[in-house]
Amino acid sequence: MVAGDEGVVIRGGAVEQVARVLREKGVGSLNTLDLFDTRFYPPRSAGREDVLRYFLVMVALDHRLSRPGRRYEACLPDGCYHGADLLYRLGAKTFLEDPGFYSPARLASLTIDGFRSRFEIDGASIPDPEIRVMLLRDIGFKLEKLYDGRVGVVLERSGGWIRRWPGPGLLDLLRVFRAYEDPVEKKSFLFIKFIVGRGLYQPRDPENIDVPVDNHLVRIALRLGIIEPVGETRRLIEEWVEVDRETDTAIRLAARRAYRLLARESGVPPTLLDDHLWIHGRTICIRDGEPRCGDCMFRMVCRANAAKQYIREHRHYNTWYY
Repeated sequence: MVAGDEGVVIRGGAVEQVARVLREKGVGSLNTLDLFDTRFYPPRSAGREDVLRYFLVMVALDHRLSRPGRRYEACLPDGCYHGADLLYRLGAKTFLEDPGFYSPARLASLTIDGFRSRFEIDGASIPDPEIRVMLLRDIGFKLEKLYDGRVGVVLERSGGWIRRWPGPGLLDLLRVFRAYEDPVEKKSFLFIKFIVGRGLYQPRDPENIDVPVDNHLVRIALRLGIIEPVGETRRLIEEWVEVDRETDTAIRLAARRAYRLLARESGVPPTLLDDHLWIHGRTICIRDGEPRCGDCMFRMVCRANAAKQYIREHRHYNTWYY
């Protein structure tokens, strides 16, 4: 075992088993996102600053969209969407209809009604709209006051470094925004994944890119057995008890470190690993109900599949970090 945070350990042997599967299957077998799919993202022809603003805003909003007994889902003329798919579908629709919505001035003065008019539709109400509006107002105000109103300035001031000492690197510069203050940096790494994937940012230290750890990736890490909770942390997870912020941070940090090891051992870049695992968690290794283990590429090395005991994940809803 590899030392992890208090209450969670990283199982190096399990990491190597999963890495072997990934090496054997090859990168071409992984499910990845099309970051130019205009259902969810700006078109290729969109201006660089406009696209940067879009991703900074949408990632800020991308957390805890569905709650127990309250799913964020709706059907539009082109299909039915839920969770993040619906959020980004409505965000892309807004980008085409009213790109000025993403300007710092508009964000800084955003009202709850103005927000709801864009991200609620056909009875699909978004949780905690007051918090999400606060986060967007904060982005708009600070972009204007600190970065000359341009996300491009944030990237320029990073000098191309994700982490830099002495700083600031991009992670430091993003942390000034309330939406990006998570110590595990989930939203920051998701933003980086998007802008690198769109060719808008070429980091000088790509080795410092980590997967953006959310509940899906924690659940998969727990089930695969690449991380293992112990003591009180294990009890809280098994009994589905709400954990505090410190415990949540410790669990996700351990998962992030395990996935960094997995990316290194498998040769799969963290951005592609995140794409595959996020899709995997939404479609195959689902939280509620029976997971589709017969369709899982990891089933022969999965600890949960061997034991037929499928831990859900840790319970932590009161957050805007992921």
